[in-house]
Amino acid sequence: DSDSSVDKGVNLLTCEWPNTALDEDIFGLSICSLVRDFYLLAKKKGNPVNRYSRLLSSFSILIGCMTIQIFLLSQVKRFVSAKAVHDVRIAYDKFEDFMYHGHTRVLTEAPILERRGIGGELG
Repeated sequence: DSDSSVDKGVNLLTCEWPNTALDEDIFGLSICSLVRDFYLLAKKKGNPVNRYSRLLSSFSILIGCMTIQIFLLSQVKRFVSAKAVHDVRIAYDKFEDFMYHGHTRVLTEAPILERRGIGGELG
């Protein structure tokens, strides 16, 4: 019986997949909406204009959310992380100068001095 379906040019492959709950956030909503609308478009069910408009709105919301996240991450890096790294470098420069009793070499010039200790017996 399966040979006759291959002879007619019809080769059906079905796969069962268990349903799992999606996260209740914008990404879960996007996945649900996109899969549902693409599936119903492929089955030619419903008004295609409505389906395409929902696909467009789902993609727009998803891209907008990702854009906001990227912007916020860049601002955290700019205002929070950069200041913390700057303060740690200044503190570490003072630590190196104190621990090596002035026997240090300068890695970078002013306005930010980054001294590192000279090791060995004389250091």
